[in-house]
Amino acid sequence: MKNYPVEINHVNSVNYKGLQVADLISWSTYQAFENNACEFIEMIENKSIKIICED
Repeated sequence: MKNYPVEINHVNSVNYKGLQVADLISWSTYQAFENNACEFIEMIENKSIKIICED
């Protein structure tokens, strides 16, 4: 088995739109499973999430 180096960086999601979307989805999933609060998943499950990155 080969070992591949992994680099983990901690960044502020305010600066990264993709990370904000991932945070939203993971938090919504957490709320649904841990607190039986499915309204957050229902708000995003039928939506297309588009990320527009502009420099």
